[in-house]
Amino acid sequence: MRTIEDYRAGCRIVLGDAAGRRYSDDVIDMGYREALVCFGQYSPAKETIYGTLTSVNARTGILSGIPGPDTEILSIRTAEGKKLHWTGEWNGQKLYLHFSDRITPGTGDRLQLEIAVPHTIKGLDQAKKTTVSDTNALLLTKGAAASAMVLRAHSVTEIFGKRPEDCDNLIAQSEKLHGSFIQGLKVIALLSGCDQAPW
Repeated sequence: MRTIEDYRAGCRIVLGDAAGRRYSDDVIDMGYREALVCFGQYSPAKETIYGTLTSVNARTGILSGIPGPDTEILSIRTAEGKKLHWTGEWNGQKLYLHFSDRITPGTGDRLQLEIAVPHTIKGLDQAKKTTVSDTNALLLTKGAAASAMVLRAHSVTEIFGKRPEDCDNLIAQSEKLHGSFIQGLKVIALLSGCDQAPW
């Protein structure tokens, strides 16, 4: 599992700044934060939590024991692992589920919920683990480098004596890297069957 130190070193290689003279850790970290958010839009990190139906009336139940309305639920399954077809609506802290297939769980049934959680890199913002696989490390690094270049381009424009083409070159390189990053994310989304990617 790679840590933020590993990722910073890789990003500096992509940026052509192995000695760390042009890009600070803070700028690279900001690039990774942006890249992680973008990565999650195409291939969300997932976690399984459990909730209990406290009431079921016909095909509608109230699910309790889960986080609030900001929770993005990717799928709901029975305790036996059967996928449920559902629509939901929050009312305060309660989630009302309407089941649209033959399987309707009963009051007191425990359900498995697969939810989207933010991607993390171990050591970045005190994260304890890296959720992006090592096979996608270079792709994530491209996204971070593209963001870091944009940040640097903005700072270069404020330095007296810098030529406008310096900024233009950074922006052009950033756009090329970012395009490659997005193309890679689309491939990952297609391979994983993600139907929520922001095409």
